[in-house]
Amino acid sequence: MSNGLAVEKLSRNSRRYAFLSLAGFLIIIAAFLYSFKQLSHLESIREQKLAEISELDNKKSDLETQLTEVEERLRTANQKAQILNSVVNQVSRTDKGAQSTIQQTIESNPAAAEILPRVYIEIRDEGQRARATEIAKVLEEHQYLIPRFEVVGENMPNKAQVRYYRESETAEVNAIVQILKGVNLQAEPKLMTGISDKARPRHYELWLGLSP
Repeated sequence: MSNGLAVEKLSRNSRRYAFLSLAGFLIIIAAFLYSFKQLSHLESIREQKLAEISELDNKKSDLETQLTEVEERLRTANQKAQILNSVVNQVSRTDKGAQSTIQQTIESNPAAAEILPRVYIEIRDEGQRARATEIAKVLEEHQYLIPRFEVVGENMPNKAQVRYYRESETAEVNAIVQILKGVNLQAEPKLMTGISDKARPRHYELWLGLSP
């Protein structure tokens, strides 16, 4: 009787150990399958990110190519502008026929207007022409076209002004103001509002004031 109980107890223990072993094995299998699933998911994410990086690299390459093309066009445009300005600046302001042709070209060709920055110098009377000529030479050295001097008489403001018509051109006007300081002319920039839609691009006016 005692031997039978021992055998039955041993059998129960064996079944218990077998069940625990099976349970442990199943847990290990489940953990493996879960890890495999997670690994597959992470691999999928990795491939997706690599694809996104590749796409960004391609876009970067395209943008760099476009930037190179724009820089080359800008360089070519600047070269053309410099050549055109150097030719235009050889035309005497006393040559009314040549100046008229230049003016007509600017008025009829918006592209020419955008390339050629123009500074019209306004003088009160002929007494300011010598000073205006001195200033014009300096501006021409900086690639600004000086189409002509205009006598405005009593309309001249007390202080020198650089008048402009487009707020987007403020930076270039400030550059002109700095150039004028080099010839001892303190001019203030003045944005003329209300008529920007009629003014041509890069059209500036230097009003010398009463005591330039």
